[in-house]
This record gives sequence, structure tokens and C-alpha cells, in this order.
Amino acid sequence: MIKEYFSRLFKSTDKEDDVQELEMEIRMHQQMKDELEKQEEREQWAKTYSELVNNVLPEIHGLVGYREMTSKFHEKYIIAISQEESQFGNVFNRFSKAQGRIDIFGIHFRSPYSSQYLLFDICEKELDGKTQKYMFITDVLITGSEGRGSLAMEALIAYAKEIKCLWIQGERVIVDERTEENKTRRDNFYKKYDFSFEGHDSRTLMLRL
Repeated sequence: MIKEYFSRLFKSTDKEDDVQELEMEIRMHQQMKDELEKQEEREQWAKTYSELVNNVLPEIHGLVGYREMTSKFHEKYIIAISQEESQFGNVFNRFSKAQGRIDIFGIHFRSPYSSQYLLFDICEKELDGKTQKYMFITDVLITGSEGRGSLAMEALIAYAKEIKCLWIQGERVIVDERTEENKTRRDNFYKKYDFSFEGHDSRTLMLRL
């Protein structure tokens, strides 16, 4: 098709019109190609979504709920939240009532417990004679820079508000500071969600809800 136009271009007396026609044909061809790719992606996601909802999520113990979310790079994922009664109770100066988990499932993450997750405790603390509930982030394992960490944090904050937690807490661990780049990336991530750095050496992460 393009060769035809080039052949006509060199024979034509009105080369400007032929160039415009060629450019339009190339744009149309690219648009058709893009639409086909999008359609394939939609079909692949529909198949993945069905497999996850019907076969993977039912295997998760204590499943609270799940929802479809889209990353900043337009990748679709299912974010699942599960929660079970804590087996630890009072540990590390906090009283854990329940342990929770946020799993990220997608086209490349389909096991019953995904390799991309955020763990948290739901804790209680006595303040001014009242029992207050809060969340404590205990572990995060989310690789890559495709926006999955943001999806997990958004789901965590939404769930914390839903169950009436007053704040979300965590610790800035040294393992994240192997390089200055890692440390800066981590700190900027928490700052984006309005976490403050408090306590001794500013190690405590704190987000008041």
C-alpha cells in the first residue's frame, strides 16, 4: 500500500496532495493497529479477571473484599484485602487485634497469594481513657515502578478509613537505605500520601486520618 503511494508520488504532478494523502493513510493504518492492540489487551484482561475472581480469590483466607484498579501506566489489577485474627497479641509495644494483607493480582501475578503485597496489623491503643484503633504497616514487597505501590497504598488508606482507624503508622527500615536513591524514592513515596516522619531519628511513619 505504501509502495503504491511512493510510486504514484514520483509520477504525480501534484506531489503535495499525494504526500498529504500518504500521511493520512499512514495515520489511519497506525490508528487501526493501536485499536487492535487495545482490543487484544481488553480481551486478555477480561480472561485474566474471570480466572482471578473465579479461581484465585476464593482461595484467600479471610478475604474482606477486592476491586479492580488501574495504575498510572494504564495497567489493570485486582487489589484484594484479607484479614484474620492476630496470633501475636501484644508485640513490639503494640497490641495487634488482627493481621491484614493487601495482594495485587494481574496478568503476571495470578497465584492465590501474589508476590506483590503489603502486610499490616490492626492495633488498639489506650489514649485519654479511650481505646483507639490504628493500622501498623509491617511489611511491603512490591517490585518495579509500574505504579503497583501506589495502588496498594490507596487501598490501604481507603480500608483504614472504612474501618474507622485514626491513623496509619509504620517504620522507616534501614534495609531500604542501601543506597541514597532507594532512601529518597521511599521517602518521596510516603510524602506523596502525606505521611510525616516522627519519633527518634524520624524513623516513625505517621499518617493521621
